[in-house]
Amino acid sequence: MSTFRHQKRLRQPLARPSARANRPVKKSRQLDVWLLRLSHFSQFGLFLFTVGAIYFTVIPLYQKTLLDEAIAKKEVELSVANAALERAYARVRATVVTDYVFFAGAKCTGLLEQPESLPIPARSSLADTLFAIDVPACLTSTAKESVALQELRPDDRKLFDQRLSAVGAEVLPLRQRRMVEHREVPSRAAANPTALPPPEGFTGRMLEFLANREPPERHQQHVRETQIEAEQSRIATAYANEVKQKISALMAIEWVKKN
Repeated sequence: MSTFRHQKRLRQPLARPSARANRPVKKSRQLDVWLLRLSHFSQFGLFLFTVGAIYFTVIPLYQKTLLDEAIAKKEVELSVANAALERAYARVRATVVTDYVFFAGAKCTGLLEQPESLPIPARSSLADTLFAIDVPACLTSTAKESVALQELRPDDRKLFDQRLSAVGAEVLPLRQRRMVEHREVPSRAAANPTALPPPEGFTGRMLEFLANREPPERHQQHVRETQIEAEQSRIATAYANEVKQKISALMAIEWVKKN
């Protein structure tokens, strides 16, 4: 009997698991799905972050590097162009100052004062022309009238004007000393006729030619007058050369170099 009951129990079907027992399995599967989704989302987010990092950091840095290289290249080209421009300006400046020196040297020493069309009696002597010129005022007016000097840079023009004023101041004592020497020549000749050198060149030969053709007293007076005139002319010429030398010093101005 017991054996029959036991066999009956074995024949009964197994009981189905309850819904409460299946609930943890579902939750586990859903968790795996969401974890997989989160993994995909995180990978996509990392991709977006990488792209954004490249776009906002690497690309701008690369563009900045290219821009820096282009700027450096342009700076080199600009430096070369500025150097060439500076050399060209230095040549123009030297030419302008040289032209002024030659023109002012002629004008302020009387070479441009006497037109050749005037008759000889109407012309004043070299000394009278020279000593009547106000060299500082002549230099200043000539500089103001010069159109070429206006091409100088403001700093260079200021330095030029300062040096020009210094040249004018240096000429004044030379003019005073030479005027005194020029004025004292007749008294020197009267006090000591042999103090003046004898006339030379064409004038000396003419006096030798006239020595036997005019009275001795007249000849001596003629010689003395010629000596006085020659000595005064020598003093005036020396003064003119000194003025030209002072004006020529403008070509040796040490210009301030542009940085």
